[in-house]
Amino acid sequence: MADEDKIIPSFFKYLWIVVLVPKAVQFVIFAFAMLVLLINHRKQIKFNFIFILAFLFVVIQCLAIIYNSTGQPVTRILAATNTVLIWIISLLFYSLCGCITVDINRIEKYCFINLSILTVLAIIIIISLRLGIQPPKIFGRSAVLTDWLSGESTERLTAYMEYANLIIVFYLLQFPLAFRFAISHFSRITSAILLTLSIVGPLESHSRAGQLVVIVCVGVAIVHLVSHRKKVLIPLALILAVVALILAVYFEGSLTAYITDVLNERQGSTSMRQIIYSTSISTTLDKSPIIGEGIKLEIMGYPLGSHSTYVGFFYKSGFLGTTLIGCSLFLLLEAITKKSFQIKYGIVIFVSFVCLMSFYIFEDMDGADWALILFWITAALWTGKVKEKDTNLNRIWIA
Repeated sequence: MADEDKIIPSFFKYLWIVVLVPKAVQFVIFAFAMLVLLINHRKQIKFNFIFILAFLFVVIQCLAIIYNSTGQPVTRILAATNTVLIWIISLLFYSLCGCITVDINRIEKYCFINLSILTVLAIIIIISLRLGIQPPKIFGRSAVLTDWLSGESTERLTAYMEYANLIIVFYLLQFPLAFRFAISHFSRITSAILLTLSIVGPLESHSRAGQLVVIVCVGVAIVHLVSHRKKVLIPLALILAVVALILAVYFEGSLTAYITDVLNERQGSTSMRQIIYSTSISTTLDKSPIIGEGIKLEIMGYPLGSHSTYVGFFYKSGFLGTTLIGCSLFLLLEAITKKSFQIKYGIVIFVSFVCLMSFYIFEDMDGADWALILFWITAALWTGKVKEKDTNLNRIWIA
């Protein structure tokens, strides 16, 4: 068995620091950590089909950048190159996780602490704003940003991340392991209360899709928590479904009005997304449908291929690259699904992953360097690719 690794747990331990430091510093940290792991485990590293297909997607993106680089702004070429490099580092982290041993219990603890910090930070910021106190900036970043919701100026929580939607990614990627820590150290009632409180940060981000997927994840976790036996869980789920259906029919008018208000509360954002999506797809189809554009050009101040992972895949790598990364993510979903049915509370992992991939319809997977690294590391954890210290991953979830 490989020696216990401390780099992966340290990533979770210092994740908040990594999130807060400038992007260039993040890149140096990730590159150095990956290089150390690669040197220490170069003989044990193995590449599965998930890695190979995703890596080929990156290769296609590289070809697209080279092919379309003539006459493009240097800043956009450098940004595209940074994206490619961080994808390579992320995928190497994923593969290296297969030949190292980590203390998953420590990672669970750090995930719980990270989400607790997010919750406390959100509450402090809300209170300070109510008192008319503007939170200080950190490295030039604000704790909130001003946006227009339903025609009124309001504050969206960013928690010092690059932008508000990253809070949802930060939350979903750590939620399953934080959930496991909660149920291992607190009573079921206390755990349910803590899980409910944890949604404060995502709710204050005012991400419409993000709020929905987080509520679904926490709801499934709480239902599974209070009725952990399958004989109770299935009837309870059916009862809740019937009650939800009755309420939806009874309050049809109010529900329809509410959904309409939510969809229209940031009409400017919705309209801009439509323009970005349609222009990104049409540009790729017209100029480079096979390997994509590679380099994100801007329209009205926004990069083409942004605000949606899947539109971004097509814009950056065309039909060929999108097919490759699509197959890679499908195999990842298959592996997570298989693992979920083998372990206790595995449904929480499965639902979190599905919700995350659904959220990526409206968000970039590589919107921040740390977010992409975190995705592929947690993918290795969720599929049981990482060996646990002194035993295997199954013990953590079955015990």
